[in-house]
Amino acid sequence: MSQLSSDARARRERARGNGTVGGQFGHQQHSVPAGELEATSSYEGMTPFDVDTELNEVLGGLSAAEQMKAVALRQLTVVQQSDERLRYGMTRAQRLEEAQAKVEEARALIEPLRAQMDSIDEEHARRGRWPRAFVVPQGHVHSSLGCTTCYPTTRFQLLPEYSGKTEDELVEDAGDRACTVCLPSAPVDRPTKMELPEERQAREARQAQTQERDEKKLAAAAKAITTPDGEPLKVGGWASRWPTTIKTERAAMTEAKSQLGSVGTVLYIAGKDDCSAEHRTKMLAHAEGHGADFGRLVDAIAAKQGKAPDEVVAEFAGRWRKDKEFREMTEDLAGQRIPGTDLTWPDA
Repeated sequence: MSQLSSDARARRERARGNGTVGGQFGHQQHSVPAGELEATSSYEGMTPFDVDTELNEVLGGLSAAEQMKAVALRQLTVVQQSDERLRYGMTRAQRLEEAQAKVEEARALIEPLRAQMDSIDEEHARRGRWPRAFVVPQGHVHSSLGCTTCYPTTRFQLLPEYSGKTEDELVEDAGDRACTVCLPSAPVDRPTKMELPEERQAREARQAQTQERDEKKLAAAAKAITTPDGEPLKVGGWASRWPTTIKTERAAMTEAKSQLGSVGTVLYIAGKDDCSAEHRTKMLAHAEGHGADFGRLVDAIAAKQGKAPDEVVAEFAGRWRKDKEFREMTEDLAGQRIPGTDLTWPDA
């Protein structure tokens, strides 16, 4: 593989941050590759987007490997300055050997990555160096890493989607985010259309949260129930100052069965021979109250399901037939009016 020119090598070293941890692309978080990348590969048939996408991956891997090397070197220095005392069951020589091995492991990862960067740079130079977009997080878009407005410590992000595009296309999307030194035609009063990867991820995360919230609202609305007039569905107001609010269709179905069961119970008690006149009057009043609640629930369920109240009661009948106690208490009521409603008892 041919060597880089002095200028190209200098540019490459500036992009690496002169060997410091992370370099110009140190802000990117990537895991160290599990295996070595090929030192040489053919980029001739690849588009600028594909080449620079691979360059981004190489830069990310190199940043992580250089961080790994820096940590290993610090550990090696600590061990070199330590005494001979045993630590963790290891001698100083063993700890030196272990620390040096970690340094060599990091170097073994770095070298093929640097070689691949050189190979990409050669292809970039061979094609006349197509335009690239380098973005400073929370900063400007630059056409190169050598802008005079930047510093050696400035961190950049390469956006492959703009690799190979013209300056006009870059300026159009960059808007007021464009560096006017690198891109003199850039506007200063037009909002940018560009998104950094982390900005895109944040936007997509917000959209996902909004969609999830909307789906939950739709699901809750599908289950919710109100009176036919859209008012909260309440029961028990005739017997308490604090009536119960029924919020879902399923709860309304359960409560309707309970209310009609209560009607059947109090009518059964009122019809017994040993029931006093005073108690019978009280039980009949309770039947009217429970019956009115039952009618209110049936009306709400019917409106929710788009059915007539009588249809809802007929569908309930099948469930009530399974309740032996209910059948025994209401066997003589079939066809009669349910107290507090215009509905009739189902044939249980």
